[in-house]
Amino acid sequence: MHITPDEIIFWQFGFLKLNATIVFTWLIMAILVLSAYLITRKLNDQLQPTRWQNGLEVLVVTILQQISEAGLRKPAKYIGFLGTLFLFIATANLLTIFPRFEPPTGSLSTTIALSFCVFISVPYYGIKQKGVLKYLQSYAQPNVFMLPFNIIGELSRTLALSVRLFGNMMSGAMIIAILLIISPFVFPIIMSLLGLLTGMVQAYIFFILAAVYIAAATAQDQQSTPNLHQYPFRHRRKLMDNLTLIAICSIITAGLTIGIGVLGPSLAEGTAIANALKALAQQPDASSTITRTLFVGLAMIESTAIYCFVVSMIVLFSNPFWNYFVDKVGN
Repeated sequence: MHITPDEIIFWQFGFLKLNATIVFTWLIMAILVLSAYLITRKLNDQLQPTRWQNGLEVLVVTILQQISEAGLRKPAKYIGFLGTLFLFIATANLLTIFPRFEPPTGSLSTTIALSFCVFISVPYYGIKQKGVLKYLQSYAQPNVFMLPFNIIGELSRTLALSVRLFGNMMSGAMIIAILLIISPFVFPIIMSLLGLLTGMVQAYIFFILAAVYIAAATAQDQQSTPNLHQYPFRHRRKLMDNLTLIAICSIITAGLTIGIGVLGPSLAEGTAIANALKALAQQPDASSTITRTLFVGLAMIESTAIYCFVVSMIVLFSNPFWNYFVDKVGN
């Protein structure tokens, strides 16, 4: 059993390696390009379009609606990038129903590359929308003391994107592989179906988070940092009270989440490793099974820590209640 597709080597010459991650990534790219060509070569605006065209239109309209709901006013400008992200991850996860297919999203190198694309796209669209100076000024909002925290948040959310997708896909593949050894008939089918659902959810989460990050970078200043002097004194006082309460609750919630995400997984990993070592000492012949089970358990425990980290970052840097109260008081 392989933890990641990087360990499956098809060809090697010196330091050059052709592993499963590269092969299956190019396979997915070929499938997407060929599918796009075959479906779009006979597009028409007649009253009776083909079934493939109907399916394509439904997919495009759905993606446009999701981009618009994420806060981007002109979703057609972003569908090329965001739609490609969603289709690539979703296709990679759906193809896991085929035997011997290893999703490239189970490789940390692939998820880091995808997250790096999001990391580059955020300032690209932000500068394109606001200009270089105004975009750089947004890192010092609401005041200059938030500059290091905003930079850390930009880097940490990129790391969270890559590690979360990698952890979920790797743990899912390992669980299915172990169940194939233990019970090769019933449970692998059920877990494969759940794996397909999880894969689609992961593709949607990655896509929608990328859209939210771009929307935050392209938002106008008056939307992200309101001018309090435009409101009457009564509204300004109410706004400040609400925002202060939200800030206090956000900091407390983030602290509790980080605490749970650190203490809980650390204790769980320590217990799991201690029990695994005890089991290895008692049953050395079952070392391979114990080791595989340990890796799956550690992956699931670490995914819990990653979720806690992502939640804390969202609460601190992308709190939806902040803009909600600003808009409510402003109206």
